[in-house]
Amino acid sequence: GKFRCALSVSPFTELVLKEGITYTDGNLTASSTEELQRLFVAHGATELYARFGTQRKFTYGNHDHSVERGLERARLAAKLNLPFNPELGLFAQYGDITHQPEPDFTDYPSLKVPGPWHTLTLAQMLP
Repeated sequence: GKFRCALSVSPFTELVLKEGITYTDGNLTASSTEELQRLFVAHGATELYARFGTQRKFTYGNHDHSVERGLERARLAAKLNLPFNPELGLFAQYGDITHQPEPDFTDYPSLKVPGPWHTLTLAQMLP
């Protein structure tokens, strides 16, 4: 099969662009998320990757792995005719090597979790 290259806009893209930073390769200049992804495509990106956590909306102080941002990335992939490669995580916000936060289900009132996530058995974690 064809080699995949997920050179994709990051969860920090909008924050950086909001500060007035632009990206260029010497020919193309990107000052929006879409323009930046187009720049990546011009340099070999073949898909758009995004990581989703369990929080629906961005929580200030974290990188944006919200469901809303992930859906924006999916729409951007569709607009640019790129395959979308989502990573669906069972965490509030991605913690990388420093820690991994438990999932946060407060945005999903129909889900009833019987206790703190780290105390649950696998059977209790399943819907």
